[in-house]
Amino acid sequence: MLEQFGLRVHLAIIFAITTALLGVTFGIVVGESVSGEMERRIASGLAEVADETGTDIDQEVSARANDLNTAAAALGSQSPEVRAASRQGWVDALQASSGHYAWVAMASLDGRVESASPTAPAVGEDVSRQPWFDKGRNRVEVIDEAADLPAGSTRPGVVIAVPLRDRDGRVIGVVAAQLGRAWAEWLSAQIPHGENDLTDVDVFVTDSLGRPILGPGPLALAQLPAELPSPGGEGTVVRNGLTWADGFQYLTVATARLTARPNSGLGWRVVARREARQAMAPALAIRDRIFAIGGILAVLGAAVGGILAHRIARPLGNLADAAARIRAGELGVQMPQIRYFREVSVLSSALNSMVTSLRRNEARLAVLNAGLERRVAERTAEIVRAHDQLVDREGKLGAVIETAIDGVMIIDANGLIETFNRACEQIFGWQADEIIGQSVMLLVPEDVLDLQHRQPSGAGAESQRLLDGVVGQTRTVQGVRLDGALFPLEVALSQTDHAGKVVYVAILRDITAEVAARERMFTLATQDGLTGLRNRRYFMEGAEAEFARGRRHQRSLALLIIDADHFKQVNDTFGHNAGDAVLRRLAEMCRVNLREIDLIGRIGGEEFAIAMPEADLDAARTAAERIRSCLADQTVMVDGEGVRFTVSVGIAMAEERDNSIDDLMRRADQALYQAKHAGRNRVAAAIRAPRLINNAK
Repeated sequence: MLEQFGLRVHLAIIFAITTALLGVTFGIVVGESVSGEMERRIASGLAEVADETGTDIDQEVSARANDLNTAAAALGSQSPEVRAASRQGWVDALQASSGHYAWVAMASLDGRVESASPTAPAVGEDVSRQPWFDKGRNRVEVIDEAADLPAGSTRPGVVIAVPLRDRDGRVIGVVAAQLGRAWAEWLSAQIPHGENDLTDVDVFVTDSLGRPILGPGPLALAQLPAELPSPGGEGTVVRNGLTWADGFQYLTVATARLTARPNSGLGWRVVARREARQAMAPALAIRDRIFAIGGILAVLGAAVGGILAHRIARPLGNLADAAARIRAGELGVQMPQIRYFREVSVLSSALNSMVTSLRRNEARLAVLNAGLERRVAERTAEIVRAHDQLVDREGKLGAVIETAIDGVMIIDANGLIETFNRACEQIFGWQADEIIGQSVMLLVPEDVLDLQHRQPSGAGAESQRLLDGVVGQTRTVQGVRLDGALFPLEVALSQTDHAGKVVYVAILRDITAEVAARERMFTLATQDGLTGLRNRRYFMEGAEAEFARGRRHQRSLALLIIDADHFKQVNDTFGHNAGDAVLRRLAEMCRVNLREIDLIGRIGGEEFAIAMPEADLDAARTAAERIRSCLADQTVMVDGEGVRFTVSVGIAMAEERDNSIDDLMRRADQALYQAKHAGRNRVAAAIRAPRLINNAK
């Protein structure tokens, strides 16, 4: 729309807008800086007032706690007879000492009140269920909010309890006192107001639930805003512009929870506030004055722009007229030579040179057009030849893919299959014409690609993200055949560009036979062929690892060695088939009666070992007795004959002196020998060796 106006109007508008923007920007920057600095100063003052108030409250509560500690120490140092005669006097003296105590009481260790002021729990009353008694009996001292305030009371009640100790330091009772209404009114009068030039500051003290309990004016109007964090944590919280219950916004500062003493349970904190509008009024006035100055500068900028435009527009208008005639086809027109401004003079000379050059280039263009048509024809012929060569190469590539031994699959960026060779047909059971155009997720479940942070998106974007996660890797995953059967599949995935788009090339191998062979080798290397338990080598590896873990984390470890009694006699009497049946039954009973985390292994002909992590001696002995009794009560049937047998068990617990699992094995074996020597069919535990005493000193 501004195109219909001349240069003069444009320059005037630009100068006005630029000047106004500079003025507004300056006003915002300066205003924000002044507001921020003022806000920091006010917050610092509020924090100082709040910290001083908190310090005063802490000191006052600590002073009262010191009074009780002094009284308890003096009373405890007396003999029982003197203490019994003087304790009521001590209670009365404490009650009258400062005028701040609502009541003072002294209770015995069983919770019965022995001495009390008139307003305290009656003498003989049971206070053992009072929170202050339980805490005071078990701590050095406790400071807590009173639990028996009248309903709706907003004044604080503080209970201080300290243990009463005799001359030998034994706790014989509890001395307790409650700071009541008179103390609260005195404390409220101590809260500072109007310090540090902050005459409109309100200071409140809140309880552990965040409710105001001390402060100026009606406390109902000072309910803390929900945006202010509840008491707890460390440091000072500053919030600007919080709306309180009276409808006004305040700059608010809340201190951390008051500590009073190490065992304090008060959870009080101090909150100071100042009305935000009144506090920030000087900064807002400065910002408004800066905005007014910016408006005046905008008007002056528009005037200056109009004057400059008049001096510049006339020579530029002459140049514009000559340029319009040249555009209309009058190539003989000469541009006026203007020397009014250096820049305009350079522009007019440049335009004259451009017109002269235009006339020369027009003649050259005709010659170039003829040569260009010839080169286009030659280039077209080259493109046709290149296309024929490309078609030939693609044909050869397709033949290689179809005859490859490994499966070759090409997938587009959306996860759709483009190429599916004969080896892939044999691997998955799909025909190429059935699967091409389908999602690769039909052949490889998406969970094997291990993307743990998937976002909702279209199917194409999801497939591309899954494929990008495994590009450049060779991985073993689970494939899915046409009939739904899962099988191990080795996949090597790469990414390339083809015909201007991203494609993925997957080389696939069915490794079912290799995986089965590895599993058989692992089984042969780690399991006992008769019982299916761990063999000796695999058991020792696991037990050594549990020994190291228990040593590292300071956890117990029990080791059991089980041996079949008179096993040679079973073999000689009933044959080796019966012996094998006995060993299998022994292994089965171990599995049934032990935890999943326990390690079981066959370490010899009829000898078995069990490692029980995090089990003490009682747990190990219970498990061993359960296995022994189960086997003693059973009969193993072999070829119609019943075979009965028993076992002996030796137990050893890991000790600090042990260097490896071999030390436990040696002591468990010794315990097994003791069980055998004592008559078999029993459990014996290695007894911890006593430490030697060095008498050289």
